Amino acid sequence: IAGATLVEGTGAQVAEGQTVNVKLTVTDSKGEVLLSFGDSARPMPVAQFAQYHPDMLKAILLMKEGGHSKFYVNMGVNGRTPFEYFIFDVEICPAEQPEDDVE
Repeated sequence: IAGATLVEGTGAQVAEGQTVNVKLTVTDSKGEVLLSFGDSARPMPVAQFAQYHPDMLKAILLMKEGGHSKFYVNMGVNGRTPFEYFIFDVEICPAEQPEDDVE
């Protein structure tokens, strides 16, 4: 796995066992979108990243809230073409804050 930090997060460090609000797009090496949450952040358990690739969990744990990174993951296993990679574009968004009642 290789990665590039696009925006360094300034919020809380991502921790195991946590659920984070994430914007996620996954593309293959040809640019085909395989998964996308669109422009909306969705809650996602941090452990779920390990289902994509075990090293993705390690990579996510290095991020902080507000961070935006791209990870290039070699997926050349499980019947895939050797050296095929997926690009995970991940943004850890701030937790939703409840709106105060304004009167």
